[in-house]
Amino acid sequence: FRCLMPEPPAPGSYPTCASAGILNMVTGIIGCVEAAEAVKILTGSAAVSKHYLTIDVWGNTVDRTRIVKNPDCPVCGRGEYSMLENPREGEAVILCGQDAAQVSPAAGTAINLEAAAERLAHSGEVQYTPFMLKYRDAKTNFYLFEDGRAIIKQVKDTGAAKSIYAEYIGL
Repeated sequence: FRCLMPEPPAPGSYPTCASAGILNMVTGIIGCVEAAEAVKILTGSAAVSKHYLTIDVWGNTVDRTRIVKNPDCPVCGRGEYSMLENPREGEAVILCGQDAAQVSPAAGTAINLEAAAERLAHSGEVQYTPFMLKYRDAKTNFYLFEDGRAIIKQVKDTGAAKSIYAEYIGL
């Protein structure tokens, strides 16, 4: 995949399942395709796909893009596995007595709050200034700051806070 997309998108700049939405039947379709490819790999078949598959069940389209190995690819060309060696996981701490947690991503993270507000607006109530975004829907409530920090409300543990952060902000 890194041959196709050499650099990951900037934190918070790409829609997530929570902000863009996903039809639940897509997961079943993709799971079946992945299982078939796994069987091909396990049996040594030469029919393993070298394509990036895009399925749009709403528009009823299937697209395949051939991926050509890039000799300068950081992963398969140079053998660098930075995502495995240095995961982009941040710290999270529970805020005493508030049923809330603060999630802080890796240093140097910057969030475009205007773009995040536009991305989240269709799935909940969003208010933002140049310094902070406030988001609320039926199950989630958080404050997001331009340095990537977020205060996740109505959570009792850091795992839940990180999960919400990943789902809505996408880091």
